[in-house]
Amino acid sequence: MTQPDGFPCGGRFPNPEGNGTVRTRTHLLKTLPGIFPDVASGAKTVDLRRNDRGFRVGDRILLLEHDPNARTVLEDQTEATGRYTGRTCLREITHVLPGGQFGLDPDFVALSIRPCAGEIRAGETEGS
Repeated sequence: MTQPDGFPCGGRFPNPEGNGTVRTRTHLLKTLPGIFPDVASGAKTVDLRRNDRGFRVGDRILLLEHDPNARTVLEDQTEATGRYTGRTCLREITHVLPGGQFGLDPDFVALSIRPCAGEIRAGETEGS
């Protein structure tokens, strides 16, 4: 199953507040080139993010490596700063530590993450 943007949806997990199930979401997030290799190798298992998306256990994050210092000349000969490198990494959220404790800013969360069963690259869908 895919979301309208073509990226994979997660599975389903029990809803602790009811008898139904809740569909997990896949969040697309930029990641800096200096951090991306450690996430991709599994060495980095916690990600700090602004809590602006309602991250939940079971959700996935599709990390898109983004180089904010890269310069690109556009078709109209103007210059743009920042570009995606094309490298991606899919991770599942296993724990969410809300901000406001342990010195973490109240507007942020610490996400514990682990590799998903299969890597899905940007533009692909499950089963392709």
